[in-house]
Amino acid sequence: MKNAFILLICALALIGLVASGCPKKSPDSLPANKTDTQTSQPAAPQPGAENKTAKDWHAEGVAFYKSGQFTDAFKAFDKAIELDPNYAAPWINIGGLLFAGRRYEEAISCTNKALQIDPNNLLAWGNIATFCLELGKYNEAITACDKTLSIDAKYPSAWENKSRALLMLGRFDEALIACDKALELNPKDSLAWKNKGMVFYGQSKYDDALKMYDKAIELNPKDVSLWYNKGLGFYEQGKLTEALNLFEQAITIEPGYARAWKDKGTVLLKLAKSDEALKALDKAIEMGYPANEEIFYNYARTYSFKQDKKLALFNLEKAIGLNAKLKSDPGNDKAFQWLWEDEDFKKLVDSR
Repeated sequence: MKNAFILLICALALIGLVASGCPKKSPDSLPANKTDTQTSQPAAPQPGAENKTAKDWHAEGVAFYKSGQFTDAFKAFDKAIELDPNYAAPWINIGGLLFAGRRYEEAISCTNKALQIDPNNLLAWGNIATFCLELGKYNEAITACDKTLSIDAKYPSAWENKSRALLMLGRFDEALIACDKALELNPKDSLAWKNKGMVFYGQSKYDDALKMYDKAIELNPKDVSLWYNKGLGFYEQGKLTEALNLFEQAITIEPGYARAWKDKGTVLLKLAKSDEALKALDKAIEMGYPANEEIFYNYARTYSFKQDKKLALFNLEKAIGLNAKLKSDPGNDKAFQWLWEDEDFKKLVDSR
């Protein structure tokens, strides 16, 4: 479960899309393309549009973005660039919109254009770091963070991004230093507290991780990932009831949180609540969790606890088909103990 948690880090990264102070948005809160979800027609030309400057069009793009009219925002930023190709801000904002549409390489290209115009633009360097994190280019993300910090050593988000990149590379001690620097600059930054918790989690210092998550929850109790992460900490300590309660709290905040449903099923299975575990696993898939080897293996364990040989072996075969390394697990997993001498079971897990 720990590896799955670590892989969540980049998905939780936030990005400032608009240089003029537009509120930060999570990538998943924006459309998967540039389609305007609130207006079916392009914005009507405003009086005097022919007299607008590039800055006027940029400001209009910001306004469209704030109102959720992302297609019109894109068009306004594009108009600003048409009038002044050397105006960095709209290049940055188009990059942000492309990032929100998961067009990461194009987002990097646009943002690099902004950096050609303004090599010391802090927001552009910060966005490059975030894009690289999303693409798994952790060393490049660190380079972008270091560039940001060479311009402004007190830029908190650069320390946050750097801590995430270092964590993904397993450089925990350096990641902890970056977290502490971010918190030194802003002690009320819930993301920095969460990042520090993730560092401790990566070091298997679960008590310390839980304390960091508590700090973050005090500052931002609506952040579903904090409750989920705290649940993982308790899970690793073997405190299953506490973990279950926290996964359920995460689901209460965000009913479609597939990963929390999956881990709720895992915990229920360990608590020998097979029927409830099946319902939770089914819900995880319904909410979009991938039907991978982990899910199939948990299904197999659940049906084995119910002594349903047919479905246990069916799901175990699915899991092994996706990851042959799992062949060695069932022979040591007490969930399958009653099948250890079964010929069909032995044939399935035979590693020869």
